[in-house]
Amino acid sequence: MIVGSQGKVNLGLENRAAVMQPYLFPYIGYFQLIACSDSFVLFDNVNFIKKGWINRNRIIVDQQEKLFTIPLGKISQNKLISEFHIHDWEESRKSFLHLIEQGYRKAPFFEETWPVLTESLNISDDQLVAVIKNTLRVFCEYLNITTPIFVASEIQGISELKGEDKIIDILSHFEVKTYVNPPGGRELYSQEKFKENNLNLKFLKLPLAKEYSQLSNKFIPYLSIIDLVMNVDRNLLINMVRSYELED
Repeated sequence: MIVGSQGKVNLGLENRAAVMQPYLFPYIGYFQLIACSDSFVLFDNVNFIKKGWINRNRIIVDQQEKLFTIPLGKISQNKLISEFHIHDWEESRKSFLHLIEQGYRKAPFFEETWPVLTESLNISDDQLVAVIKNTLRVFCEYLNITTPIFVASEIQGISELKGEDKIIDILSHFEVKTYVNPPGGRELYSQEKFKENNLNLKFLKLPLAKEYSQLSNKFIPYLSIIDLVMNVDRNLLINMVRSYELED
């Protein structure tokens, strides 16, 4: 869905919005941010960050923590996230699914969630953001999250501003009263700047790393959502996602 530059989109009574870089199979806090918002925007018209969480995350394989990475070919921080495509998408998807099957085929909810994972990667478009958006959409459905997901580069009329000015410009295309951000945003944004633009600024409290049964010798917190759906009952996981707190 492309947001036009004329009409604004009103998507909820509280009118909260969140803007985040697109992450591949992120940890539970990312899904809590989506769940507490009335609209969620993938911030893809900014430069790619090497060694971030855009195309990689952590899972467990053979009882050990493992960092997976989806190959993008030549990486450059001078390119926008929206410009990246996955290298040899069909082979990369096949290799990734094999890795997950290797790590989680003995997980208690593997049979239930394997179709969810494969559906999330069932997309012919090899553009990185398109793939990430599809994975988020499918996993949000599994977690009973109904928040619409937009893509910043598809919003017509976005300016070339930077920093919080660019965020505020994106929010101007929605009927937004509150901007919700992860805890790390405290170092980036000022309450005063947002108040000047008639916006409240709230931060998602970092979720506690509640222990759950994993296929490892010791508990490893804040892994990819893949580890959670493979090991935690769906109803319990939905409650975990909804157990968020917002603070000033």
